Amino acid sequence: MKNPEPRPTPKKSFVADAILSAMQKNSRFSNSYRPVAEPTRSVADGGTLRISDIQYGTRYPNSYLDIYVLGNDLITKRPTFIYVHGGGFVLGDKISPDPAAQGDGGFGVVRDPIIDAGYNLVSIDYALAPEFKYPVPVIQLSQAIAFLQDHASDYGLNMDQVVIGGASAGGQIVGQFALIESDPIYSERVGIEPVMNGNLKAVVLDSAVIDTSRAGKTQTRKMVTNLLFGLARRAYLGRSARFLREADILGNVTSNYPPTFISDGNTGTFPDQAGDLHNKLNQLGVSNILNVYPRTEVALGHAFMVSPSKFTTDYNRLKVDFLSRILAPGEQ
Repeated sequence: MKNPEPRPTPKKSFVADAILSAMQKNSRFSNSYRPVAEPTRSVADGGTLRISDIQYGTRYPNSYLDIYVLGNDLITKRPTFIYVHGGGFVLGDKISPDPAAQGDGGFGVVRDPIIDAGYNLVSIDYALAPEFKYPVPVIQLSQAIAFLQDHASDYGLNMDQVVIGGASAGGQIVGQFALIESDPIYSERVGIEPVMNGNLKAVVLDSAVIDTSRAGKTQTRKMVTNLLFGLARRAYLGRSARFLREADILGNVTSNYPPTFISDGNTGTFPDQAGDLHNKLNQLGVSNILNVYPRTEVALGHAFMVSPSKFTTDYNRLKVDFLSRILAPGEQ
C-alpha cells in the first residue's frame, strides 16, 4: 500500500498546541510506540473474546487495535465493525469512546449492541495531536484496515463486509476515510490510496465534525465549549485553508459515498452539521438516516450515545436496523 508523506505538514498553532499539550499531559492519554500491555486473549461474560493490543503498524505511535469476537468463535466469518474513538484529536484511546462526552459509560456501551447484532468489532488507536497532525490518523486507519485484510482469517473477520464508525474527532477521521474510498479524484488529491476495493458497506458518524470550518461552533451558549473544540481543530489541522477544505466531509462528499447513519446530540455539539450532511446526501441520492432527538423532548450532549440511556438504546436500535438493510450480519 502506497502512503506518501503528508504534503505539506500542517504548521503549528502555538497557542492551541500549548494548551492542548498541557491538557494531554494531565490525562492518561499519550503517544507511544509501546502497547499498553502485551497482547492478551480474554473471554468476557457472554463469551465475547477480546484480543487486545495487536500491532497493526510501526511508522506512527499508538498503532494498536483490539478485536472483539462474538461467541469466542474464530471460525465463522462475521461482518466487521471498525470503531474509531473520539477525543478532539488530542485525547482518547481504543477503550474510551470519547473523553469529551458528557457521562462516558465505558466502551461496553458502544461494543455490546454491535456484538449482539452479529458483528465482530475492531477498535483502533491512532497518534494524537498536537504532536502528530493531519492526516496521520487517516493514514493509520488505512494501515489498520490493510493489516486486518491480511490477517482476517486469523480473527474470524469478514473484510468483504465492513462498517466503519467513529465518534466526534473519530467521526471526522472515518468520514474522510470514506471520501478516500469512494472518490478516486479526492484520494489522489490528498495522497492516500484506497485500500478497501469496494468493501466499505456503510459508515456511522456519531457527533462527528462534518464541516471543519465550524468545529468551534457548537449548539451551545458556553463559550468554553466552542473554544476547546476550535483549539482541537487547530491542533490537528493548523490554520491552513487547504487542510480545512481537504478534511471537510460536507464539501467533498459525492454520490458514490457509502450509506451513512448520522447521529448527534442537540446541546453543545454539531446537530446542524449532521442535518446539513443528511440534506446533502439526500440531494446526491445516497442512502442515509439522520438521528437527532428534538430539544423539546430531551437535552442530549456531545456523543450522548456512549452513555447508557433510553435514547442510546433507541439510537442503537435505529443504527442496527439501518445497517441490517445494507448487509446481513451472521451470514458467512
